[in-house]
Amino acid sequence: MLNKFIGLFVLTLFCIQVSGQTKKYGLFRQQGVVQKRYALYFPSSYEKGKTMSVVIAFHPLNSLKWNADSWRDSLENFAEANQVILICPNGGTDGKTDSEAELDFAKKLTREMLVKYGIQPNCIYALGFSWGSRSALKMAVRHRNFINGLILMGVNYHNLPLSRKDFGKCFNLPCYLIQGQRDQLPYKFYPLQKILNQSGACVQSVIIPHTGHSFTFPYRNEYLTQAFQWLFNASCNKPEFVWKENKMLERKKQEKQPVVNVRGLNVSIQNVHALQLVKKISVYNQRGILIRVVRNPEGVAIIKVPQQGDYLIALQSSYQTDHLKVKVDKP
Repeated sequence: MLNKFIGLFVLTLFCIQVSGQTKKYGLFRQQGVVQKRYALYFPSSYEKGKTMSVVIAFHPLNSLKWNADSWRDSLENFAEANQVILICPNGGTDGKTDSEAELDFAKKLTREMLVKYGIQPNCIYALGFSWGSRSALKMAVRHRNFINGLILMGVNYHNLPLSRKDFGKCFNLPCYLIQGQRDQLPYKFYPLQKILNQSGACVQSVIIPHTGHSFTFPYRNEYLTQAFQWLFNASCNKPEFVWKENKMLERKKQEKQPVVNVRGLNVSIQNVHALQLVKKISVYNQRGILIRVVRNPEGVAIIKVPQQGDYLIALQSSYQTDHLKVKVDKP
């Protein structure tokens, strides 16, 4: 059946090689008629036949600014950092990506690309911002056994044409929500978070401080990496995947570690955001008493402690806390 489907489609491709990474764009044709434009990104570790994660990325609704190419370009740093393949379908004539026809196109395009480029997907995720997040969520509902997790940014719950029964299809689906603090949280965000939890989805979320409805928020790639890593390691059950013969990719994390230097009573922490996007640093003395708090630290944090002794430093994000033990032996 799949071979019959593939025979119906011819693709016109163009590619640009950039430092080991590959950008591709092309025209999706059906029986000789151009249907859609699309854009792809292959990270530097891509090899034909290699098991990799795939992200279907739906662009926002703004035909003057966003299309498959511009959306792919805005996400390529995230894709390279996490070694994922991006598949970006173009929207319709009105720029929208969430109609039944557009969602079917996204699924057919993904299937075609997997076969054409010999991609062995361990998981397929859907990602979007604003109207694109609406498309990603509808994609998961309409094609539940095809999507293994969602990253939804700037979503508007009251703009979703989905029933409670539709949301029920999100049972056990990992969903990571990213929303700006000034992006109408009570109206757009909290109702969606609530109904996803009620539907049995596995939900994690982060609120970006001092940010409205914008894709150019601070530390964007770090937040997206945090979301992707959570999806990839989510403990909730994932749907039975159509490529059953594929094995989970054994990810070798080669992450930098925070580096602690002590000079006198000054404790310097370099690579603060190496393990996660840290929002707060808390310093405790050996009796467990909180003595210092640093909020929204930069990449290097310098903390002065009151006296010599043993200290516990907590690097806190929205969803986890890492601890560092520090000994200050010179006043």
